[in-house]
Amino acid sequence: MKKLERIQAALSGEPVDRIPFSFWYHFLDIPVEERADEKLAKAELDFYHTYDVDFLKVMHDIPYDLPDGVEKIETIDEWKQLSVIAPDAGNFGRQLNALRMILDEVGPEVPVIDTVFNCLAYADKITGNRALKLHRKSPADFHVGMGRIAETLSLWAEATVQQGCAGIYLALQGASADIMSEEEYKQNFLPYDRQILERVKDSGMLNVLHLHGTNLHWNLWQELPFSVLCWSANLTPPSIAEARQGYEGCIMGGVNEMKIGRYKPAQVRAEIKQAVKATEGRGFILAPGCAVPTDCPPANLHAFKEAVTAK
Repeated sequence: MKKLERIQAALSGEPVDRIPFSFWYHFLDIPVEERADEKLAKAELDFYHTYDVDFLKVMHDIPYDLPDGVEKIETIDEWKQLSVIAPDAGNFGRQLNALRMILDEVGPEVPVIDTVFNCLAYADKITGNRALKLHRKSPADFHVGMGRIAETLSLWAEATVQQGCAGIYLALQGASADIMSEEEYKQNFLPYDRQILERVKDSGMLNVLHLHGTNLHWNLWQELPFSVLCWSANLTPPSIAEARQGYEGCIMGGVNEMKIGRYKPAQVRAEIKQAVKATEGRGFILAPGCAVPTDCPPANLHAFKEAVTAK
């Protein structure tokens, strides 16, 4: 099977010639303001050619553009200055440029998806983790700004698929009892997640929903359109086997991203074997629950392909 065929089969729960796999890390050797354009494209392509993953999840670390003269949003008045950003403008345009270069080189048989952090994640980034404080202080004004971020990200998701990406990787921050109640999240933040996914649900084949963190509000997946479900199953409930009892779609995960940097390759292969057993190899994409350490030993990363190709 070619990579695209293998991923498509996994998405539909059909037999595969081998388990598809991928993993990703942040390119910390590149200054964050430069993680776009040709530098990001080269880093991602070098990564792809080194590890031969079945799909490439492109990192999106370039900062969210703020209004002129604002370095960090500290007040609700600054927050209200947020506007909708076009996909080809500013840092989004630089990310789109990197995606074009990546897609041109890998071709249509290699699925590529961009990382889209959800609205709450970006709100925290641009306010120095004060988003919930602003929300609780001035909810009406807060939702005006969130609506503009949501439209920005919806347009962005759509643009990446139009450019040739296979879908998006939507990272849901905040859907955790460590941060807020399930009801608060559903009422105030889930609609924005849904808006982004709805924009690409028909055009994107590989739309990954990543529930980030621990003590997850697990059942929120039932409220959203996506094609693959990903979470840190080795760190927080449910386990992959437990999730299979209520979720029949494609699962992505299986490797502990917090421990892989300390593992020996044999330990990585053993963890992979357990994950494959839990899914019976159907409807499953092998991956870490989240980004692996940038300095993870290459032998541990090569162990992914070694495990799925072993006879």
